[in-house]
Amino acid sequence: MPEVTPLEAHDPTSLGEYALLGRLASGGQSVVYLGRADGGDGQWVAVKVPHERWTTSSAGRSELQKEADAARRVAPFCTAAVLHVELGEDRQYVVSEFVDGPSLDQRCGQSLLAGLQRDRGRHHRDRRDAEVGRREQPRQRAGRRER
Repeated sequence: MPEVTPLEAHDPTSLGEYALLGRLASGGQSVVYLGRADGGDGQWVAVKVPHERWTTSSAGRSELQKEADAARRVAPFCTAAVLHVELGEDRQYVVSEFVDGPSLDQRCGQSLLAGLQRDRGRHHRDRRDAEVGRREQPRQRAGRRER
């Protein structure tokens, strides 16, 4: 199991039917908690809770919904399944199944994106997947010219 740090004083101890047991990760946009369904007796889950500054507007809630919708479209063998999305006025969160195992950082000894960026000799402040390995010039197809 990945390192789980204790809940902090301001962290919720439950959201809906999910008991939150500790922190899996924290970043600039959200905190991801380790939880269990059915008040602590059910399936292990990961609960992503965006920081309040990202959820005080309808635009922020819309972005969270888009993220959850995109995750649901990924083949189930490629990512953890989204189990629940809560976009209420009081609290927003996304619950996905918890997959026990090492993170990419632990597995590779570095961030996968950072490794790819270093390999490509580029630095991207936002580290979005779409930016890694982008070609400097568009590839031309045989017999066609790109405009």
